[in-house]
Amino acid sequence: MIWLAIGCARQEPVPAAQPPVTTFRFAVVGDRTDEPNDVAWRRILTQVEALRPDLVLTVGDLADDALDPTDWDTALAATEVLTAPIEFTPGNHDIVDEATAEVFTDRTGQAPYRSFEWSGMHFVIVDNAIAESWETLPEGQRTWLEADLAAHVGQPIAVFMHKPFWATRAALGKPDPMHDLFVRSGVRAVFTGHWHNH
Repeated sequence: MIWLAIGCARQEPVPAAQPPVTTFRFAVVGDRTDEPNDVAWRRILTQVEALRPDLVLTVGDLADDALDPTDWDTALAATEVLTAPIEFTPGNHDIVDEATAEVFTDRTGQAPYRSFEWSGMHFVIVDNAIAESWETLPEGQRTWLEADLAAHVGQPIAVFMHKPFWATRAALGKPDPMHDLFVRSGVRAVFTGHWHNH
């Protein structure tokens, strides 16, 4: 299943140490997997391009088979229609082990987890392709995420990750360390894929 969402960040005041957020538009696409329909994938990306977003982000599962170079070729070739920069989030079809984490970086030119600024907004990409909970994220990434979010409190923050693994605990009213971290840090939105129920 392939899906698309369009967002718009509006200008709003932020603390003096942070740059102001200016209006811009971004598109979110995800989950080209489960017997990928590449005709639909190209059609969606063409529709995204027609909307002229300033930035495009994925929520994972660009590749259907992380080990198949031709699958990566097909998926990435379709993104060439986009004139806006594209930021890739890894999914469980993109990264299945350390070797495919290197393939992800080689193919996309991006690290599996990272953050960046765009027009005064802070974007965070989390790599939870293999992890199934906050506790199973590698300790180095947890420490990095906590520090990164703490450094941007008061600034508009959006997080992108593949698996919404905190949702089950939250739905049951149970505490979840990742959800609590996002709330404490003032995260405005979290975009995920994986469940194919967008």
